[in-house]
Amino acid sequence: SFLDLDLNESIETNQLLLNYCFGHPSSSLLFFPYSSTVQFINHDGEKPNAYIRWSTSEMNRQEMLEKDVNDVYTGLLLEVVALRDIEIGDEVKIDYGIEWESAWNDHVESFKVPEGELEINPHSIAETLMNEENENKPFRTIEEQKENPYPACIRTACHSVEYNGSWMYAKHEFRSLRFCDVLERVRKGSSYWYKVRAFTTEEELEEEDADEDVQLKKDEHEEDGTVHEKNDYIVENVAQMAILLTEDQYCSDLHVKNSFRHEIGVPDDL
Repeated sequence: SFLDLDLNESIETNQLLLNYCFGHPSSSLLFFPYSSTVQFINHDGEKPNAYIRWSTSEMNRQEMLEKDVNDVYTGLLLEVVALRDIEIGDEVKIDYGIEWESAWNDHVESFKVPEGELEINPHSIAETLMNEENENKPFRTIEEQKENPYPACIRTACHSVEYNGSWMYAKHEFRSLRFCDVLERVRKGSSYWYKVRAFTTEEELEEEDADEDVQLKKDEHEEDGTVHEKNDYIVENVAQMAILLTEDQYCSDLHVKNSFRHEIGVPDDL
């Protein structure tokens, strides 16, 4: 709870998670909904078309409200209820509360991009670089990037799966895309082929049973003494078409220092 914080310690930032939580100024508790629905519901303080209330379902364990904060766990349910008919395609909006609206207005008036932060979307930089370098120009290795780095927040990613240490074709879909470091590059005919260190995705790390066609090399030692951790593996013969430049982690506008952070307000009558 907020009351457990040491107020003598400086708090430099708030987590992005805060924007999706429900809270009240007089409460030390934040509710984080684990349904994805909340992220699609925006604020309208004048003409909301929905509101939140405690669920009337038998599944709602409202007795949790009487427990000590350390004993509270999942089971409390909120419902989003329409105030009027909502047509297909219309946006669902609730009133986030006067505290949220005031904090947002103050943020809009006072926010400035911190010195050193990117002022344009990193996605645009990546797309521009791809257009400039075109398909036949090589991607830079990790060593080359020490002297000639890509712009901040831009890194290489691979559409890649691995079979017995070599790259095999993976459809250009989101699930096959993973961050990768280019280790070596060779030219064969009119194109380049690469040896990369690919990183497993969060979904793969969570899977108990790996796909039979994807065999990750874990904790292997190279001749130079490099140790590969459990979340990366080496893939050889990766085709040029399987590599692209993309935005690095925590580099979107949502992660710029001093970005807006405030919980959604819970109505007083709740």
